[in-house]
Amino acid sequence: TLDKWLKTQDGKVSDATINRKLVNIKQVLRFAVEREWMSKMPSIKGKPEAEGRTRWLSTQEERQMFSLLQAWGEHEVALFLRVLIETGMRRGELLSLTPEQIDGDWIRLWKTKTKTARSVPLTEKAKECLKGFQGWSLDESKLRTVWAKLRKEMSLTDDKDFVLHSLRHTTATRLLVKTGNVAIVKKMLGHKKIETTMRYAHIADEELLKAVVK
Repeated sequence: TLDKWLKTQDGKVSDATINRKLVNIKQVLRFAVEREWMSKMPSIKGKPEAEGRTRWLSTQEERQMFSLLQAWGEHEVALFLRVLIETGMRRGELLSLTPEQIDGDWIRLWKTKTKTARSVPLTEKAKECLKGFQGWSLDESKLRTVWAKLRKEMSLTDDKDFVLHSLRHTTATRLLVKTGNVAIVKKMLGHKKIETTMRYAHIADEELLKAVVK
């Protein structure tokens, strides 16, 4: 049955999307096995995923983005996106932020995607954005709407990699360029495995080449 279903998905959605669905299916089947409703887990092979492009914002794109937000009067969205760039936090982590989690130079995250608590250091810009913070009036729908408008105005509608998550990539690449230390980037982003962070390693290689050329 699963094999037949997989064939119906080919060409309709990405391999990554198919794999996310398979994760949910595996969870349901594991639930059944644990309660002895099934004798064993069937073998389920996911789709091989090509490593996607690591897209980050150039300084010019960042300047244009915040200029547009200011012109539209989207001040809260601008603050939200600035904090994302300055901290590398996930969108959900920042949306659910409470005043109690802001602790001087730090944001304390107790619930994260990796189920591991972490502390995120705040830059001076981030602290300024969060001064007097009492919670966001934003939601996912508002962010999607404004981001779609930004893509259109910046002529990036056809750039499938220009998504909100690219702000997190921006944090990672800039931090790596400044420090050359993948371990620091790993800790900043809250990755569980260094392999996840290593996708940014080629950025350091590019900077090395620039230095040699100079």
